[in-house]
Amino acid sequence: MKHYVVVGASAAGITAVGALRKLDGDARITLVSADEHIYSRVMLPLYLSGEKTLEGIGFVPPDYIEQNRVEWKRGVRATGLNASRRVLSTQEGDIEFDELLLATGAEGLLPSAEGVPGHGVLALRDLPSARAILAQLDGPVVVLGGGLTGLDAAAAFLHRGISVTVVDTAPHVLASQLCAKDAQRFADRFADKGAQLRTGASLAAVLRGGEGEVRGVRLQGGEEIPCGLVVVTAGVRPCTAWIGDPGVEVQRGVCVDEGCRTSAPHVYAAGDAIGKAMIWTFARSSGQVAAANMAGRDERLPAGTPRRNNMTYFGLSAMSAGEARVPEGGNEFYEETAAGSRRAVLKDGVLLGFSLVGDVAKGQALLSLLGAHVDDKAPFSRV
Repeated sequence: MKHYVVVGASAAGITAVGALRKLDGDARITLVSADEHIYSRVMLPLYLSGEKTLEGIGFVPPDYIEQNRVEWKRGVRATGLNASRRVLSTQEGDIEFDELLLATGAEGLLPSAEGVPGHGVLALRDLPSARAILAQLDGPVVVLGGGLTGLDAAAAFLHRGISVTVVDTAPHVLASQLCAKDAQRFADRFADKGAQLRTGASLAAVLRGGEGEVRGVRLQGGEEIPCGLVVVTAGVRPCTAWIGDPGVEVQRGVCVDEGCRTSAPHVYAAGDAIGKAMIWTFARSSGQVAAANMAGRDERLPAGTPRRNNMTYFGLSAMSAGEARVPEGGNEFYEETAAGSRRAVLKDGVLLGFSLVGDVAKGQALLSLLGAHVDDKAPFSRV
């Protein structure tokens, strides 16, 4: 009887254990995770806002572990790996395996600035950090990062009636998803709700009182913003430092081939631990591929998983996919619509990316055109 061990209980790992059970009904499956609950990290801002309970941000049925006959070592960290001996070390001792999946995800990074780290400066990445943020809420909040996670967090604080300022180094919010004009539509919605936005700005220092409490932040330009808490949403890195096995090649993340195999036999990696495409859909698909190959199949990751995002803030929706920035030698198509706008990024007649603001109904059809030749003058004519 084979023994499969999966490290990590987020999207990739949880997808993998379900797939493994379907592929091998008799196997022993062990899940090792620092997490004590199964939840969607994407939905953590809804937990922050109070709109969702812990149960409400789950993404599998409550009896998923029992139904898949998984031995779950919850709240247990992996501490090392000896791939040649097929032994995983954990806080509770060593576990021998036949096939191992590394799906430990990524961790948030704190900025390098005066007053950091310390109480009142927290990276939003997992349930413990979300709970710590709620426990330390004390007056206005500064959110570092104006991407999706940053705006999700800002919307959560506004929902609670808490004053918030978003600080982002990019020239406009949502810079990885939208052009400046469309991003401004969302910036205006946040401003209407009372949020302050500082773009093209970076943190110089976290200002503290006599007892170490956060009193505010100072930006590189000298502006000081009063606050009681700093929430960091920009900057992540794959959780790989614990591995400690030279047989497993690690660069930015764990290096894998198109079948999620690492450089060590019988060891696989999936999701954010790879450091390739840190999006939900890639985590799920890579967990599925890794599980199939652990069970003796020969599956491959889909070619060119595009970045894809959906967002809705204060009644305005948008969808973006692929490239948001126009590459050298490329061009942009942009037009206003009754509901908002639509934009395409192209090069040599090939659709590299698109965004829809207001009316997103044709987004799914447009996904199938990414990488295809379209009419430069009318790139949306085929949907």
